[in-house]
Parts: sequence; C-alpha cells; structure tokens
Amino acid sequence: MWIAIAVGAQILTCLIALGLLWKDWHELSKRHPVLPSIVLILTLTLTGLSTALVVKGFRDADRQEAEHKGEAGQFQSTLSTLLGRIGELQKQVNTEPLLQQNKQLQQDLSDTKKLVQATKEQIGKPAPKAVLEGTFAAVLQDTTRMKSINVTPQPDGSVELKLFVMNTSNVQAKNGVIYLRICPSCKFVREPDRFAKAVEGYDYDREMTFTTISASVGVAVTVQIMPPAGEHSLQVGIAGRCENCEVRPTDILVVNY
Repeated sequence: MWIAIAVGAQILTCLIALGLLWKDWHELSKRHPVLPSIVLILTLTLTGLSTALVVKGFRDADRQEAEHKGEAGQFQSTLSTLLGRIGELQKQVNTEPLLQQNKQLQQDLSDTKKLVQATKEQIGKPAPKAVLEGTFAAVLQDTTRMKSINVTPQPDGSVELKLFVMNTSNVQAKNGVIYLRICPSCKFVREPDRFAKAVEGYDYDREMTFTTISASVGVAVTVQIMPPAGEHSLQVGIAGRCENCEVRPTDILVVNY
C-alpha cells in the first residue's frame, strides 16, 4: 500500500508540473522554439528516475525485513521440531533406549532455548570496550596498585623508568595512540623507543601509535628523564586511546628518587 501511495505522489507531482508547463508553453516557445520540449523531456525523465528509486527503496526494505524474519523462523522451526520429537517419544512405550533418547532431546531443547535467549539478550547491546591503563606493574593483577615507585638516580642525575600500558579488558584494543607526558620542567635524556614528538607539540609530550594490543597484555615503555635539580619526586602522565577503547582519565604515576 505504501509503495502505491509513494508512486502515486510522484505521478501527481509530474502531472502538476506538466500542467504548469502546458500553461506556459506559448511563453517558453517565444524564448526558444525547443525549450518547452526540453523541459517536458526533463520532467518525464526525472519523474521516472525518482519513481524507480522509490520502488527500489521499498523493495530493499522488504528484503531486509524478510531476512530478519527468516532468522527468527529458523530458531522457531528448531524448537518446534524438538518439541514434536519429544511428544512422539512420550506416546511410545517407555523402554530404556527411548527414555535415554528422550533425555537427550530434553537436553537439546534446553540448550536451544538458552541459545535463543542469549541471542535475544545480545541484540541491541553495545560492543564491549578495551580498557588501557598506565602502571609500573609488569603483571596484570598488580596494575591498579602499582602507581608509584622509588628509584635510584643515575650518576648523571637522570632517572630511568619502565612503564607499562596494560589492556585490562577481555577485548583487543585496535588502532590507537599511547600518550606520554613528563613534568614540564623535566627533559627526555633520549627519545623513548617507538615514540615521537607531535608536530607543534610540547617538549615534554610524546606519543606512539599502535595497531593492536591484545586482551590482558601490556606494552612496555622505557623512559630516561632528567628531573629538575633539587627535586626528589616527579610525576609522569600516560594514557591510551583507540577506536574501541573506553575513555579513561590520564593515569598519573609518581616517581620518588
């Protein structure tokens, strides 16, 4: 019905346009002899194209709806088949082989119902996200509590740190960036491996791109920093962002030396 209404609207619009064209035909002919004919051809052509697009849109929608109904019908058909087989067995003599077969069918039915329920629960739910967290811990279980360490300065006064960006989730992190920020008065003694300074970025900021970080796995980052003279503590900020990551605050790691 809706497709007929839509096509009818297109045709009605075309008829109105043709009526207006017929009304102004003489005036248009004065401007150019073939101008009315060109307008007529364009009007019919555009009407035909728009009508075809409307019909195609309705057919595509009907096809998608039929596909969804087909998936639901498959589940319903499986359940109906299992229920029918159980009913047939229960009408027969309760011999041991039949009882065993009936028990197996009952289990198959239960499993199928669970699968249907699980499928319904997953529909419309957002996909789980990866979680990247900065830490001094090399072991996943210690990620949250290892946010500060004590280190001994190098002979030149610098401190060397080994940080980790841990994927604490059960989801692989994809296509992202790790951001590293030392204290503004600190300096990098050498560039951290795989990190680079962004164009027009601050001297105390570095970043590293990555393709994937597997679930429950960490990326090690070794940093050598020259802290300001007279200080005995500094902070390092580290954060991970990716296309499927949960957005978290920057992790602040404390270094005492």
